[in-house]
Amino acid sequence: VIVLIGDLDEKMLRKELSVMLAAFPTGKALSTRPIIDYPLHAGWSTYTIEAARSNAGTGEAGVNVAMSAFAPFSASRYMAFRLAKIFLEKQVISALAEMGMYAEVEANYDIFPVEKLNIYVTCRPCQASGLPEDIVPADPLRALGAVRSAISVAMSSSMDEKSLEIHKSILLSEFKAEVEAPGRLVKLVLVRYSLGKDIVRNYKDKVKSVKAEDVKEVLRTLDAGAKVEYIIY
Repeated sequence: VIVLIGDLDEKMLRKELSVMLAAFPTGKALSTRPIIDYPLHAGWSTYTIEAARSNAGTGEAGVNVAMSAFAPFSASRYMAFRLAKIFLEKQVISALAEMGMYAEVEANYDIFPVEKLNIYVTCRPCQASGLPEDIVPADPLRALGAVRSAISVAMSSSMDEKSLEIHKSILLSEFKAEVEAPGRLVKLVLVRYSLGKDIVRNYKDKVKSVKAEDVKEVLRTLDAGAKVEYIIY
């Protein structure tokens, strides 16, 4: 795969490429991506780990939750997934706000070796110096209860049109920053031309076309998939 990025004249580029590519030697050997058996079992697993022996997250006391589910990739589902992540993140942050804990939510849509949705929630105690005097960081087990409750609320709730439009505006701002960052743009272009998944082109229209039910469908898919929790003391 050859990826060219920049202010390029299409006609001139086509002419130059026809000359350049003609000089490349070719052979009959082909390389195809193998079909990989990738088992993913639905269910919920919880582990308790001592912080000193933890390989999960940063190794600090807190809570890590991962959710994963198979889902065929499409541009519309990708946008709905990104909106679901923003919605879920708001629920988790709100649930932990009075517990002296902060949360980070990461979303990743795998394309290879299988097409799969992944959500990672990381919860850690805030610095005591930055908290009000009457608030102390919650016990990790109590924080896990709050995270579970937030996930349950997100999975069972639906966004109204006003909330959906707010979430879309947030996602559009995130995309604008991504396509303006050279490193991120290169990755998006590689996804398009190496993996055949076009996310960038007409992304504004793709985001605006997402319906509340599309976000709900993504959340239902995640809820029916695999969940793993790590309580780190």
